[in-house]
Amino acid sequence: TKKLVDLMHGKIVAQSIYGKGSKFTVAIDQIVIANPTIVVEKEKTTTNKSYDLSSKRILLVDDNQINLKVAERLLKEFKVNVDKVESGFLCLDRISNNEHYDLILMDDMMPKMSGTETLQKLKQNANFNIPVVALTANAISGMKEQYLSAGFNDYLAKPIDRIELNRVLHTYLDK
Repeated sequence: TKKLVDLMHGKIVAQSIYGKGSKFTVAIDQIVIANPTIVVEKEKTTTNKSYDLSSKRILLVDDNQINLKVAERLLKEFKVNVDKVESGFLCLDRISNNEHYDLILMDDMMPKMSGTETLQKLKQNANFNIPVVALTANAISGMKEQYLSAGFNDYLAKPIDRIELNRVLHTYLDK
C-alpha cells in the first residue's frame, strides 16, 4: 500500500494500539477541475462469440476450488475443453500419463509445490512443449517479467480479465 501511495505522491500514516488494532490514514493530493471534459474511449475487443476452441484442451492448475470454477466459467465462453487439478503434483501426474493439452494455466502460489517449481519439473522432460501461462494474484509491477524469466510463456493476473484471457487464447490456441 505504501508503494502505491508513494506512486501517487501521497502519504500514509499508521497508528497502532497493542491489543486494540491499527488505523491507517492515506492522504493523496488531487486537482479539482471546475468543468471537466470527459472523453471515453471504447476498448478494442475481439468478440469471442464465434471463437470456437472445442478442439482444444486446457489444463487449469490451482489449489483454490473457487478460482478453478471462475476460470472454468470464463473459458466456457470459448467452448474449450477444460480439465482441472488442484496441485502441481497432480499436474505432473497428468503430463507424465501422456495426457494431451494445448495450454496449461497454472497458479503460482500453491502449497507444497509452487507453479514455478512445477514448471521447472515439467521442463525437465525433453518432450514437454506445452505453453504454460502463469495465473496469479501476484500482479505487482515487474511480476510479468519475473514469470517470463522463470520460463512461463505468458502471464494472466487474477481476477482474470476477459480481454487478457482472449489475448492469451488467441496467442497460444489460434494455430
